[in-house]
Amino acid sequence: MSLLPLSLAALTLLVPHAHATEAVWVEGEDPTLSNTFNQHNWYSAVRGELLSPGSPDDLSRPGGWRAHFTNEVGTAQASWLFTTAEAGAHTVWARVGAYRVNMTAQLDGGDVIDLALDHQARERVNLVEPTLDVRFLAWVKVGTFDLDAGSHTLAFTLNNHPAWPTGPTYGGVDAFVVTNVPHWAPTGALKPDTDGFDEGSADAWFPFLANDGGGEGSVMDVSGALPKPAGAGGRPRREGDAFVLADGTPLRFWGVNVGSLPGTAALREEQARFYARNGINAVRLHSVQSWLGAARDASGAPAFDADRLDALDHCIAALAAEGLYVDLSVFYSFTSFPGDGTDANLDAELPAVGGGRNTTGVATFRTDIQDAESRWLTALLAHRNPYTGRTYAEEPSLALIELRNEDSIFWHAPLNTLAAGTDLPRHTALLQREWAAWLRTRYASDAELLAAWGPTWGGSRPGDSLTNEAMDLYAAWELGPDGPTTNPVELRRAGDWVRFLAETQAAGYQRREAALRTAGFDGIVVSTGWMAGGDGADLANLWTDATLDAIDRHAYVGGGAGVWRVTTGAVDPWSHFDHPGEGPLGEGLFQVADLPFVMTEWGQVTPDPWKLEGASVQALYGMGLQGWDATFHFTASSPWWRTGWPDLYSYVTETPHVLGLFPALSTAIREGHVQEGSVVASRHVGEGAWAGLDARLHPGAGNGFDGGDSLDLDP
Repeated sequence: MSLLPLSLAALTLLVPHAHATEAVWVEGEDPTLSNTFNQHNWYSAVRGELLSPGSPDDLSRPGGWRAHFTNEVGTAQASWLFTTAEAGAHTVWARVGAYRVNMTAQLDGGDVIDLALDHQARERVNLVEPTLDVRFLAWVKVGTFDLDAGSHTLAFTLNNHPAWPTGPTYGGVDAFVVTNVPHWAPTGALKPDTDGFDEGSADAWFPFLANDGGGEGSVMDVSGALPKPAGAGGRPRREGDAFVLADGTPLRFWGVNVGSLPGTAALREEQARFYARNGINAVRLHSVQSWLGAARDASGAPAFDADRLDALDHCIAALAAEGLYVDLSVFYSFTSFPGDGTDANLDAELPAVGGGRNTTGVATFRTDIQDAESRWLTALLAHRNPYTGRTYAEEPSLALIELRNEDSIFWHAPLNTLAAGTDLPRHTALLQREWAAWLRTRYASDAELLAAWGPTWGGSRPGDSLTNEAMDLYAAWELGPDGPTTNPVELRRAGDWVRFLAETQAAGYQRREAALRTAGFDGIVVSTGWMAGGDGADLANLWTDATLDAIDRHAYVGGGAGVWRVTTGAVDPWSHFDHPGEGPLGEGLFQVADLPFVMTEWGQVTPDPWKLEGASVQALYGMGLQGWDATFHFTASSPWWRTGWPDLYSYVTETPHVLGLFPALSTAIREGHVQEGSVVASRHVGEGAWAGLDARLHPGAGNGFDGGDSLDLDP
C-alpha cells in the first residue's frame, strides 16, 4: 500500500451507503439574513490563505470571513439562511474566532448555545503567523439537531469575554457546515465528502477521525478489550521484571501524556472514552503540582485549588470507568514556599517562581525539600475523591507515582552550577560539607585518603583533606567515560565523588518511597526519567533508579528549527533505520535485569518525515521484542482533542501516523503478537562501578562491556 498525504479527513475509500448524505457548506463572508459585525479593518486583516475558501499552498488565493472588533463592551450578531435536502439528524460545525471569544449560536431561533470556545475550540490556527495577538481561528461543534428538509437559520452572537470585563469585544465567522455524513469531523477548510462510506468490515477503508464520535462502534474501536473499571483486579504492583495485578495477571501500559485537563465534566468523560476506543489503557498526568497549585495555608499544609482538585478527581474517576490507569508525574519541579519547613537561608538563593522557590536539581540532595515534597504528596494521597469515595492512597487505578520529573543530581543542572560555586554558593557549600562527611565514613585519616586517591596532582588536589569542607567538586561535563576530562589521573577521586552522589540520591529516593508507603500507597514507585550529564556517571545514576520499582527514561528524536513549534527552518529527518540502537531504542539499553522498564515520555517529533515509524518501534521492538512494560507518547495535547498540528505545535498524539496506529498496536501488545526475545548480551557491573569508568582501574577485567563480562570497578 502506498502512503498518501495524510489529513484527518483522509484515509477514506467510499463505498455505497444505505442512506443519502449531504453537507451544506456556508461561507461566512456575507450573512444572508442580518449582520451587525463591523468588519473592523485591523481585526479582519489576517492571512487570507488560511481562511475558507483560500489555499495555504497558494498565497494568491485568499479566503474571507465576517469579523467584528470594538474596544468597548458590546454585542454583535450575524445570521445566515441555509437549506437541507434530507430530513434527520445533522451535526453543525463552525469555524470561528477562538481566542478569548465569547460567542453563542441559535439554530432556527431555538435555545441559545454557548460555544464554550475556551474549552471546545479545536484545530486552532494563528491567523497572523509568525506574529502573535488575539486573532485565532478554530472549529467548534455547535451540536447535533433533528432537522426537517427545507430552510433553516443559524445566528452567531458576540459578547465581551469575561477576561475583558471592560472590552474589547471581538470574533468572526469563517464558515459553517451542516452535515449528516457519519462521524465527520473538520480538518482545515476541507468540506465533507457526501458520497457516504461503510465501516462495517475490517477490510473496508474508512476515515481516521480523531474526534468525539469518530471510531465509536467502528472496526477501530478496541475499547471492549479493556477490563473496566481499571483497578477492579487490585492496584498494579511490581513483581520481578513485570507489572501484575493482585492476582498475578501480567499488565502492561500503552499510554499517552496529558498536559492539562479538559475544562468541563462532559469533555473529561469524552476524553476517557476517546482514549479507550484507541486502545490506550494508561495516562500520565503531567504535572500535578502545577495543576493543583503550590500554595500553602497558614499552617504550612498544601492548599489545593478547589476547582482544579475537583477536575482532577473527576478526570481520574472517568478514566478508571473506561479502563484506564493513571501515572502521576507530580513535581516539575517542586515549588517550595515559606512554611514548608525548608531551610529559608538556602531557599533564598533559588529562582523565584509564583511566590515560591524552584527546587530543580537541589531537591536531589536536600533532605528538607524531600520531606516537603513528601508532605505535599501525602496530603494529596489522603484526599478522598468524591466521585469514587476512595482516597488516592486507596485508589486502585492509581498505578504509578513518579517522585520527580527530569531531575538528577548528575545532570548539568545542578552539577555544573554547584561545581562553579558562584550562582548557588550556599548549596555548593552544603554539598561540599556533605561530601566531606561522607568521606570521613570511608577513610580513617588523610593518609588513607591520599593513599587511595594518589599524591597531589597525581590523583588528588591541593587542600584535599577529611577536615576540608570546601574541596573542589566535579561538574557533570567533567565525568567522562575514562575519568575526569580535566585531569584523567584523578580516577579514584572522581570515583568517590560519583559514589557519594549516587548514595546521596538513592537515599533521597528511598526516603520518598518510605513516606509513600507510610501514607498507604502500595503501587509502583519510580524515580525520574532523567539522565546523567556525563557518560562516566550514567551507571551510577542508573543504580539510583534501580533502588525503586522500575527504570524510567525519556527520548525524543526528529523535529526541526522551531523545537516546540513547527516553523520555517532546518528539519531533522531522523529514522531508526539510520540510527540503529540510538534514540528510544538506545534508552532501552538502560533496562535492568529483574526490573520493569518504562518510557514515560517519547516522541518522533514533527516535522520529521519518518515520524510514522515511531509508535511501531515503541510497540513492536520496545514492548514486544525488548519486553518493555510501559510507554507514554508525549503528548495527547492540550486540549486533548487536537487534530493535525494546531498552533503549529510539534508534539501531538492525535494524528494518523501516531494515534492512527494505536488500535492495531495496542492489540498487538495485549495479544502478544511479538514475543519478547532472549537476552543475547548483558552488562554485569560490580557494585563499586560508581564512575562508569573503563577497565583501566582493573586491567584484568577487559575493555568495555561484553556479554558475560563482570566488571568490578570499585576504587
